[in-house]
Amino acid sequence: HAVASQTVTYEEVVKIAYPTPPSPDARYTVTYRNADKPKEGSLAPGQSVEVKKEGTIFNVKATGRS
Repeated sequence: HAVASQTVTYEEVVKIAYPTPPSPDARYTVTYRNADKPKEGSLAPGQSVEVKKEGTIFNVKATGRS
């Protein structure tokens, strides 16, 4: 997916991965690699990362409340 800004937030990534949440109480684990700053890591709600023009990869996993 293309994004409009070089800075991408946790919330934007989750919305791209899950336009319709799997459940109202779903939690998400977001990891990324090949970004600009920092190169790899994870995002929590409210955090953001600077992506490269091409090639930044995000993994988003939905989990239920346990």
